[in-house]
Amino acid sequence: MTRSSKDQGHWGGLKVEPKKFFGFVYLITHKETGRKYVGKKQLWVADGKHRFRPTHIQSDKWNWGHWKESNWKTYTGSSTELNKDIRSFGKDAFIFEILGLYSSKGDLHYAEVEEQVFRDVLRASLPDGKREYYNKSIANIRFIPPGTHSITKKTRRRSRAPCH
Repeated sequence: MTRSSKDQGHWGGLKVEPKKFFGFVYLITHKETGRKYVGKKQLWVADGKHRFRPTHIQSDKWNWGHWKESNWKTYTGSSTELNKDIRSFGKDAFIFEILGLYSSKGDLHYAEVEEQVFRDVLRASLPDGKREYYNKSIANIRFIPPGTHSITKKTRRRSRAPCH
């Protein structure tokens, strides 16, 4: 992975074009431990004055006056544990990589969830048995799923009598 220009802050990977995209999905990796974090960051935040506004940046209805640029260049993720490690080890101990750029809020949210599920961020382990990802939730579901299922689709039974 190569670092992008200084106008992208510490983010490497894909080149950010704020006038074309609403946000990005990213991967942060601790170089020494291999622990990772998958998240999303909006390039734009609402100005707070307009209740309803289109969130697709390439839409004819997008209004630049309703948005301001976010703190994306200095952003280091929303995980408390990750940010604690970044403060302890320094930013240079981590790789900040943009995996994908998205032009709408909906596409951005979906892509983050898809990446987190694909990587199995809630269950994946490192060779030493420690959790591979700092992530503790996917789309606000805040639990670590069990390793196996006790009920499968084939064995489920209806809890109510069918309607006639």
